[in-house]
Amino acid sequence: MTNITVSKSTALSAVSFLALFVTFFLVLATVSTVSAQTANSISVLAPAPQPLSISYAPGYDVTGVEATDLHGNYAGGLRQVGTYSWEGYNRHGQSTYSYQEISRDGFEIKLFNAARNLYFTIDLHSNLISYYEAHSPLETIAYTISVYDIQTKGFNVNTVDILSFSGHYLGQYIDIGHGSWAETNAQGQETFAFQELNRAEWTVDLYDASRNVYIHLDLRNNVIRYKDANQAFDLYNIGSAYTFDQLLN
Repeated sequence: MTNITVSKSTALSAVSFLALFVTFFLVLATVSTVSAQTANSISVLAPAPQPLSISYAPGYDVTGVEATDLHGNYAGGLRQVGTYSWEGYNRHGQSTYSYQEISRDGFEIKLFNAARNLYFTIDLHSNLISYYEAHSPLETIAYTISVYDIQTKGFNVNTVDILSFSGHYLGQYIDIGHGSWAETNAQGQETFAFQELNRAEWTVDLYDASRNVYIHLDLRNNVIRYKDANQAFDLYNIGSAYTFDQLLN
């Protein structure tokens, strides 16, 4: 009887130890899983902050910036006034200097002020405006960018929706690159080809040599005007207008 009693006690102790051992590893696994899920939740719910310019001010679409000096005081800004022309203005809104745009990409716009022989960089990644002299590599930070203008205007428009005067979608005018535009119907099929003649702040002028037809896209008044050798009239309304970046996003 005694030997049988001892065997049962030993067996019970072994079972208890095994249960404790299994419980320990189950708890450990649960804690690890919760930790991993917590880490994943933090990654999803609180991603690393991104510069404002990446989401809201792509360089290809910016047509103006407002600036503050390094003390935080409003200083005026820069605005695009032609396809490659910009002007500066002071805190009272008065025009100051003229600039020529020499390049731009998704993060920077480079301008040149001939009157002072200075190059300016509008840096949309760091939100700074800096300048340097033509014969010096030393760059000076001048202003902080406070506001971007990324409206769809004549300077940066890529695609315009065509609407009838009753509001029906009829197709698009699309900038297909290298100064060429296409008119498409509602099914997306190209109907006419145009050459770009001019862009202004709110307008784009196109020409179809095969028909001797001029098309004027007026983004301010949302009207498409037609002109040939004999007549001129409002042809369509403009629905939505898109920049290249807006189409990608």
